[in-house]
Amino acid sequence: MKRLLLCCTLVLSIVHTHAQTYVSGGIYANTTWTKAASPYIVTDTVVVFPGVTLTIEPGVAIKFNNDMALEIREASLIAEGISTDSITFTSNSPTPRDGSWSRVFLNKGSLPSTFKYCNFLYAQFGIEDFTDGELKFSNCKFIKNYFGIGERSTSRDWGTLITIDSSTFEYNTIYGMHLNLTNSKIRINYCNFSNNYSGFMGGNASTTNYSDFFIKNCIFDSNYHYGLNPGNRFLVENCHIGYNSVGISSQSVCKFKNCIIKYNDSIGLISATDTIINCQIFGNKKAIRCGYNSYLINNNIYNNEIAIQGGQSTILNNSIKNNTIGIIDLGNQIVSFNTIENDSIGIRLFDTTSEISCNKICNNWIFGIQYQGVFNTTVAKNYWCTPDSLSTAPLIFDGYDDPTFGLLKFMPLDTSCYKTLGIKENTVTIQSNIKLYPNPFTHTATLEFENPQSKSCHLSVFNSMGQLIMRIDNVKNNKIIIDRKELQSGLYFYQLRNEEAIIGSGKMMID
Repeated sequence: MKRLLLCCTLVLSIVHTHAQTYVSGGIYANTTWTKAASPYIVTDTVVVFPGVTLTIEPGVAIKFNNDMALEIREASLIAEGISTDSITFTSNSPTPRDGSWSRVFLNKGSLPSTFKYCNFLYAQFGIEDFTDGELKFSNCKFIKNYFGIGERSTSRDWGTLITIDSSTFEYNTIYGMHLNLTNSKIRINYCNFSNNYSGFMGGNASTTNYSDFFIKNCIFDSNYHYGLNPGNRFLVENCHIGYNSVGISSQSVCKFKNCIIKYNDSIGLISATDTIINCQIFGNKKAIRCGYNSYLINNNIYNNEIAIQGGQSTILNNSIKNNTIGIIDLGNQIVSFNTIENDSIGIRLFDTTSEISCNKICNNWIFGIQYQGVFNTTVAKNYWCTPDSLSTAPLIFDGYDDPTFGLLKFMPLDTSCYKTLGIKENTVTIQSNIKLYPNPFTHTATLEFENPQSKSCHLSVFNSMGQLIMRIDNVKNNKIIIDRKELQSGLYFYQLRNEEAIIGSGKMMID
């Protein structure tokens, strides 16, 4: 008898371990999917009908056959896992791939839905939102879907409040999150958007109400295209945006505050009628491309190839240092109370319509300002760290250096206005024991420098016009061989940087 009971117990145990529930069709009354009956295999699309609530317990796995979906039709879905027992929505395929199953479709209605500690894997849409009910996500993961959260519609006018907290969007084929929500309220906090094609694309808020439209304390890292495209009228605060192709592409009227925008391959921030304030922006190919009526206030912008490019913007009280070019000014800009220092070229100016005054423009190692406009103009009332016009003139490139350009009036010099600068300045390390030999040289030269921590460095070589003509990247030792290749004889400038600062600069002559 004891042996019979033991055998029965083993059989029951095996049946429980391999329990699974096949589901399809309609759900017409409040229903709970339990851990004991998990996994749930969705063999055909499941529809939760209007007014009904489907509750999913912690530890449940929902596995979808190819192209199948769960539709919440004017209904409610409560999927609340816990930190030690999450809920998983995934493919039933033994070899799943991105887009294997269709979606969890929130289809209209005003009932709320909640997701906690949920995982969405291998879907076309982890969540497709088309409802005006309140949605809450916390501690969820959206991985290897086409869209983590998204929608097919290109425009809507619903009143949804979407709150997303402490969630992860990774390796999604198209977007981590893509919402075209005209009047919806979106609050996103402590989320990570990494290694997607694009991280986040938002909608068009109807009003500038930063308590309802914000992205805070989030990371946008290593996305192939955009890290963040917030739409318009969003507040983006305390976010880290780095190692994307384009860090941020804004449509208009956004505010970016206290963000770190770093090492984006193409552009750190494409701005259109935005306010950028108190941000650290460094290591990008181009830090900021300004559109019409952008405001840049109190930012640290350093170690970029180009710090700021654009026109019709206001640039106030920024620290613009250690860039190849500080500002490319295309006209109608107000540039005041900035520190523009230790760049290769402080400002490259093309137009006569900008107001450039009360700036500290010092120690830029090719030119403080390079003027390439046709008509004469003025940049009077700036501070150049020089006592008189004779010592200031070599810092200016204009028609005296190339008669095809106009003349740039720089007198009188400013001696007090620039002192109203309020930004904390960056420290710059210039290494004194850098050696370039032979100099002049005919075929090759050797640049030696100290690099005890093997930091990644890059060398830039410029001609006498300040144009970049050679770059050597990812140097981690203490020696660089410079090959003249096709360079003509003449005077050149070099600059050596690591991730933190300029570590060496100087002139070299090729015979």
